[in-house]
Amino acid sequence: MAMHYIPALVSIAILSVVAWHIGWRWSQLCGIRERSSAFALGGILPTSILVLSVHLMAYATLVAGSGLVTPNSVAAVYIFLTLISGTYVSRLSRNGSHHLLEKSPPARRLDLGWCWIPVVVVGMMYLVFLIDALSRYPTGYDGLHYHLPIAFEWARAKELTLIEGVITQTNPDNGMFIPFLLAFVPTERLLTILFVPTTIHLMFVCFGLARSLGLSTRACVVAICITLSVPIIVFQTFSSYIDLYAADAWMSALLGIVWITRAKDGRQRSSLAILAGLAAGVALGSKAIYLVLMPILAGVAYLAERMRSRSTRQVGQPIRMALIVLGVALATSSFWFARGAVETGNPLYPIDLKIGDTQILSGIDTKQFFVERSFSTRFARWIDYPWREPKHSGLGYPYSVNNALGAPFTTFVPVGIFLVVIGWLRKVNPDDPGRRWQHIFVGLGALGCLLLLTIFQETLRFVLPLVLVSAILGAMAFSEIHRRAPRFAAWLLTASVSVTAIIATLPPIHAMASRARSNTWDRNSFYEIPDIVEQLPNDARILNLASNGLTYPLLGRKLRNSVIASYTWVIHQGYEPVSEHSLRENEIDYVFMQSGSSLQLAKDLPVECVYDNSQSANRGTSLATQVYRVRSASEKAIDYSGKAKQVAKSPPSTFGSL
Repeated sequence: MAMHYIPALVSIAILSVVAWHIGWRWSQLCGIRERSSAFALGGILPTSILVLSVHLMAYATLVAGSGLVTPNSVAAVYIFLTLISGTYVSRLSRNGSHHLLEKSPPARRLDLGWCWIPVVVVGMMYLVFLIDALSRYPTGYDGLHYHLPIAFEWARAKELTLIEGVITQTNPDNGMFIPFLLAFVPTERLLTILFVPTTIHLMFVCFGLARSLGLSTRACVVAICITLSVPIIVFQTFSSYIDLYAADAWMSALLGIVWITRAKDGRQRSSLAILAGLAAGVALGSKAIYLVLMPILAGVAYLAERMRSRSTRQVGQPIRMALIVLGVALATSSFWFARGAVETGNPLYPIDLKIGDTQILSGIDTKQFFVERSFSTRFARWIDYPWREPKHSGLGYPYSVNNALGAPFTTFVPVGIFLVVIGWLRKVNPDDPGRRWQHIFVGLGALGCLLLLTIFQETLRFVLPLVLVSAILGAMAFSEIHRRAPRFAAWLLTASVSVTAIIATLPPIHAMASRARSNTWDRNSFYEIPDIVEQLPNDARILNLASNGLTYPLLGRKLRNSVIASYTWVIHQGYEPVSEHSLRENEIDYVFMQSGSSLQLAKDLPVECVYDNSQSANRGTSLATQVYRVRSASEKAIDYSGKAKQVAKSPPSTFGSL
């Protein structure tokens, strides 16, 4: 079955390169001469075409009522959309846009001086993480809990299913479309490096944004170093979170908007707005929080057109530009809204919208997911948030997918913001486009701080794109320090990058050493689950009453099992002991439990224990784990007193015939 989909997946991979070339040509015809910006904007097209291809087939499934989303159907739509994109770019060329294209500047030797050292340090940090990723299996709580299981459930159903009431399985999730396609030909090892291309693309986006501020090549490379040294970025590059994917798309849209101010005519500006809207749509459909960040991007598009026109009276054209970006973004990810409207009656599901006591849209109350703290407490914690490092005393948080910004960011970005504010107060070159974009970037960073303290309740990765925009200002600070004291600037950057790199690489080094010491290189040892999981019948339905993070591992090495997380079970069944009726109703075949499980099995259930390592677990070698097989209704019920009666290290012979 897997071999049947390989040609389609190969076709999509090849067409992605073709789509990138079309996007690169698209950006060139819009007058973009800067190579990094043209490369980055070209990367928008293959991603947005993939999203649109999956969405169009998901629309067809929504209408037909049967699963139609497969690699073959997605590849067919991808070919069609690639041809449409190529036709559009050809029309741009025939309409004379190429006559407006400026010649690319001659290539220059990259002279970084001492700044090569921090570049090498950042590269070594990523090399350590890459080696670790290639020697392990997918990680990341959100990914193991719901992102990856959702992608594989979609593949099993061949449609983008929604489970009402479960917020983790109702969110838009464009970032999981590649794992969704790979699920048809299970290639688990690729999932650990899934977002490496995203980080590479982000490098070019950061370079282009730094260029928009008028920074030198050296400063642009420093901007990349500061961005890639943010711990959230390096950790998410090799884990199964999608915040990095969405932030890269959002910043790509911002890059397209920046170039609107420099395009020569209306046709070029409109084309760039469409390209920016496609990127914005990818971000919008990746996470529900981008419903908050998307109007900000539309506002920046409005300001960009106002900056270009330099007229306070001209309002229609800036509004039109903002509407193009917003309209294309909504169209690109419209399926998620349609799915919510059809299946729940709420197009913004799982958003719960109230005005006073009036319920406008019924969704899921998200307050339960945030710890309630006073504003003063949140502000006090935020002040030292960027500097937090691993402290065993419990006074801080380790670098991870959601903690700290790293030493380079906290060293240079505040200085960059200070320089922009001083320049604004002194009215230094107020009409310079680069200076105006500096003001906008500072405003975006300030807005990110406000959202972090209010709506997003200190969840730093929710404002990741606004954080990364601020990182560009750090390169400006470095440039100013380097102009006055070159060696000190290089030393300061090297020291700050080295501190972050050493702290960040400790977890993967420790993890690799632990795996080597205990020789736990196989999948089941890595996730600490019993081998019996691999011996279950095809499409076995497992109720996971252990940690939610085991939802993905329990899919098995061949990713063939179907797993219901305890979180999902509690939402629909409550905290009552698991009953025979609920097991039958949900067609559960096996129940997986570990010590400390919040849910228990009711007495006299028709189950038998097929695995129990309680004796070895009591000696501290592993968690106490039990696996129960649910007897079919036709089998004779067994007595169950709450304790296992039958223990086996391997499944009984009857498993093969189930």
